[in-house]
Amino acid sequence: MFLLLGCRKPDFNSYNAMTFGFSCNNDIQSALRLLKELLVLGEKLNSRTMVGFIPVSSPFDHLDLARTIHGFCVKSNMVFGSSVSTALVTVYTQLIELN
Repeated sequence: MFLLLGCRKPDFNSYNAMTFGFSCNNDIQSALRLLKELLVLGEKLNSRTMVGFIPVSSPFDHLDLARTIHGFCVKSNMVFGSSVSTALVTVYTQLIELN
């Protein structure tokens, strides 16, 4: 994917930017694929990565995905950061409003 964009050796920030882009465009599968690549490469996800990815779980009825992301943030001690907790509250609020 990165080669198509002329990025021969993507770094962590490249992955964050691409994940955020997919997230903003509701391309859940591509965002998940990039997160999986990061994990396979042995990268440790940080709060910026999760904040960029969290909006993916808000469209329509992705409550299970939102819960999975929330659980990952709790296990990784990211949930106490103000940006992550705010993003999670926003997602749950949107999901509640849709139901």
